Amino acid sequence: MEKKNFMNRTSKVGTYTVVMTAVVLAVLILANVFVLSAPSKYTKLDMTSLELYTLSKVTESTIPELKEDINIYFLCQGGTDNSGNAMENIPHLTTFLSKYEDLSSHISVEIIDPVANPTFYSKYSETELENYTLIVESAKRHKIIDFYDLYFYAVEGYGNISYAEYAQIENYYNMVYGQTLGGVLNFDGESVITNALDYVTTDKIPAVYYLSDHGTAPSASLVAQVENQNMLLSALSLRTSDIPADAEAIYLNAPTADINEDEAQMLIDYLAKGGTLIVNTLCNRLDLPNLMRVLALYGLMAQEGIIIETASDMYYRGQPYGLLPTLSADNKITSSIISTSVYTPLAHPIVTDPDLPDSIKVTPLLTTSAKAYTVAVDATTTDRTDASVEGQFTVSALAEKENGGKIIWSSTNLFNDSDNSYVSGGNYKYFLSILTNVCERQQVVKIIPSTALTNSRLIVEESQATLWGTLLTAIIPLAVLFWGVLRWYLRRRR
Repeated sequence: MEKKNFMNRTSKVGTYTVVMTAVVLAVLILANVFVLSAPSKYTKLDMTSLELYTLSKVTESTIPELKEDINIYFLCQGGTDNSGNAMENIPHLTTFLSKYEDLSSHISVEIIDPVANPTFYSKYSETELENYTLIVESAKRHKIIDFYDLYFYAVEGYGNISYAEYAQIENYYNMVYGQTLGGVLNFDGESVITNALDYVTTDKIPAVYYLSDHGTAPSASLVAQVENQNMLLSALSLRTSDIPADAEAIYLNAPTADINEDEAQMLIDYLAKGGTLIVNTLCNRLDLPNLMRVLALYGLMAQEGIIIETASDMYYRGQPYGLLPTLSADNKITSSIISTSVYTPLAHPIVTDPDLPDSIKVTPLLTTSAKAYTVAVDATTTDRTDASVEGQFTVSALAEKENGGKIIWSSTNLFNDSDNSYVSGGNYKYFLSILTNVCERQQVVKIIPSTALTNSRLIVEESQATLWGTLLTAIIPLAVLFWGVLRWYLRRRR
């Protein structure tokens, strides 16, 4: 009888052990299933020191508001994401894109193998797309993002330049000087992708036109910046065309010859209908009576001379004529970028008509210190003379009429590439802030920072990933099973 009870107890212990082992295995299996199916924000933690896989608050707040379905196609040869090899495998784009999927059920990411599906690109492009290209598509439109568009180099003296431009300049430096350019690689993928999502879902793409018959055309870099903000910057000749009905703004950059009377009247009529005119003028090219007549209708006038700054923190080193003016905190164009430096060399004063009517409001946007003074345009030194005028000067102003028409006038060639590089893109930020406020567009690029890839990174090699995967999914569960069976066997022998 005692032996029978002992056997019953042993059998119960053995059964209990087997059951518990089975429960542990079931828990592990369920945990693995959960890990595989759960959103990546719970299973793929950002362990990089640069937080490469952490999206900004801007993206986290805007993406969940999407109301329509968006497909993101990622072209990868072989159907495997080995993206980033040219960029030291930083970051892994499939993981990065999964963060967007986690934010909205309307976003779907799909890897397309161009080898297995060689004609997939033809729906979106007439030419074959490069490996690791992204295609962002909604029911309205699509946008193609080249892999290298996700990166740029920050180079002293050049500002932010594209990966392709950097390669060309670097090659030139190597050949001519035997030196490297020393740029810092930046990952700008979040701003590019978030703006692409905005582009394919917005109802209207704002159009801005620059006058091609007068002044300097905007650089390719500036056009690209505007397009990256999901706006269009196109050429317009008032000698051959009327102002398009969709024109959010007209841009006249550094004119060296005056507009004619017909063109002036077209601009006046456009402004009267609520349009916006953005003008940059040169201190040595102010003999523009027709243009000045248009500006005077909004209470703005040009004052001759070049502004010299005496406040040491308000001009670029060694260049008292290279102003770093104060940005106004009283207007959303400048208040939104208040910490940005804007470089305005060889600027002339902009003054307001003392008999300004109540229907016009003038707001100084960029101003000097109260100790600045002027010198003649043909002066050979920056020394003050008897003819100098001292005081606080406006170098960029906004004039608005009650009917909604407005003029934004800057007294220097403000938005060219070379001057922009002095302030790390600050002049471009100012121009984009002007356009986005005029067009009532949210300036996403400006407020989503890029990541400089200079710090140490956590890179897990494939062999390490395989080792940890095997350890967690096979070795540990088998060890638990072995422990359970061994415990059951030892107890049975008692």
